[in-house]
Amino acid sequence: MNTSARSATQPNAPSNTPSQTTSAARHNGPRTLWLVRHPQPLIASGICYGQSDLDVDADALRALVARLHVRVPAGLAVTSSPLLRCRVLAQAIADSRHAAPPVFDPRWAEMHFGEWEMCAWNAISRPAIDAWAADFLDYLPPGGESVRQVAARVRAAFEDWRTHGAQDALIVTHAGPMQLLMRELRGQPLSQRGEKLAYGALVECRLNAQGNIHILEHG
Repeated sequence: MNTSARSATQPNAPSNTPSQTTSAARHNGPRTLWLVRHPQPLIASGICYGQSDLDVDADALRALVARLHVRVPAGLAVTSSPLLRCRVLAQAIADSRHAAPPVFDPRWAEMHFGEWEMCAWNAISRPAIDAWAADFLDYLPPGGESVRQVAARVRAAFEDWRTHGAQDALIVTHAGPMQLLMRELRGQPLSQRGEKLAYGALVECRLNAQGNIHILEHG
C-alpha cells in the first residue's frame, strides 16, 4: 500500500482531492476520527483468529507508536477494541503522550468466528467456506457472528462519535471493522471486497462543517 494519503474514490489522486462524502443528519462541527489497525500479532499465518486474544510483536509495537507520534495529532481521545492486540497499542499511545487512559469499546472488536477461531483456514470444511461465500453478509460461523452484525455494531459506534463526540478521536481497531466502516461511508456495498489493510494501517475520516465525511487512507 502506498504510504501517501489517497482519496476515497480516486486511488492515485493527491491527498487534497475531495473524496466521495456522506451526509450526517446531526453533528457537532468539524472533527476528525482516526482509525488505526493493530500491529502484527504473534500467530502463524493462515490462522483464523478473529476475537482470539493475541499479543503483538514488541518491535512492531514500538515502531507503530513512533510512527503515530509523527502522523497523528496529540491530544486525541483514544478508544480501543478490548482485544489484547489493540489494547496494548492504545495503552502505549496514551503512555507515550501522557494522555488519559484509553476507553475500551467492544463494538470495535474484530468479527467473532465462533468455532473457527484458531483453526487454520485450510482446515475449515470446504462446504462451510462455500456457504459463507454464497451468503457473505449473513452467514453465521458456528457460535460466531455475521459480517452484517459486525457492520451494525461498528456503524453504531461511529454514529455515537459523530452525533455525540465533542472532539477528535483515535480508534485502535482491526481490519474487518475498518473495511466495513469505510465501505459504508463511501456508499459501497458491504459485500464489496476491497484491498487489504496492512498491520498499522491508518485511516483519517474528516467530518466537515456540513456533516460530510472525507476519507483519507495513509499506509
